[in-house]
Amino acid sequence: MRKKFSNNKLRVYIFKIRNREDFTHTMMKYSILLHRNGLMWRKAIVERGEAMNTKKMAAEEAVALIKDGMIVGLGTGSTAYWAIAKIGQRVKKGLNIRAIATSKESEAFARELNIPIVTFSEVNEIDITIDGADEVDPDLNLIKGGGGALLREKIIATASEKLIVVVDEGKLVKILGAFPLPLEVIPFGVESTRSKIENLGCKTEIRMTDKFEKFITDNGNFILDCEFFMVKNPKKISHELNRIPGVVDSGLFIGLAHKVFVGRQNGSVDIIQKNGSRDMNLKIQEKQQDD
Repeated sequence: MRKKFSNNKLRVYIFKIRNREDFTHTMMKYSILLHRNGLMWRKAIVERGEAMNTKKMAAEEAVALIKDGMIVGLGTGSTAYWAIAKIGQRVKKGLNIRAIATSKESEAFARELNIPIVTFSEVNEIDITIDGADEVDPDLNLIKGGGGALLREKIIATASEKLIVVVDEGKLVKILGAFPLPLEVIPFGVESTRSKIENLGCKTEIRMTDKFEKFITDNGNFILDCEFFMVKNPKKISHELNRIPGVVDSGLFIGLAHKVFVGRQNGSVDIIQKNGSRDMNLKIQEKQQDD
């Protein structure tokens, strides 16, 4: 059974990141707990462990795919932080790109780094998007939305020529569903919507903030976290969920990922292709920390 923590105990472990240069924590151990309590990705359990280092390595390697002149989608979450930070470094050194963000939080961070931000009124397509995921199955189907930005993430992912996903090896699963599936839902009639969702065989919880208030997305909606435990047919479940009135979209990303960069604790990054092939043990050199 999943260990339960009181909100008072959470507050002992949680702090707001004020200096992004010190953002070297990991949320692996408490990720489900944190997301269910509606904490933003810049509020996290402080664990200076290997998992976040592997995300950082993988994110920085993925950023190497970005070329001059590209329109770049910026993800949301603890992994996307590292990608945005690296993009900011490259922009400072002369990389010429424009970017569109999946959340207000990511957009604000990008602006601080002087990454040029555009909107869909200015661009039709996105060349590449780099984002994280909460789970990745062998077919590169994803569960996303732990950070509460799943709708904008999906809009940008579907508008992207390539979606590059960055994770640590703990996010690779045989079957999706251990991580509660987030759904963005309209506040009106949420009780009815929730009942219909649970008829599909899951338990749901409305995501709350650490102030005991309902978590509100950038779009003004709620998040329902749904415990299916195993999603054996992601495409079918996605279709059934999206047919329910009140459901805006789910955190199931089916067939959208082009490549997955997997950071491993041995200091390597594996690249899993959409066709199932892998580039194994891409070693990350220490000098990249200064790039």
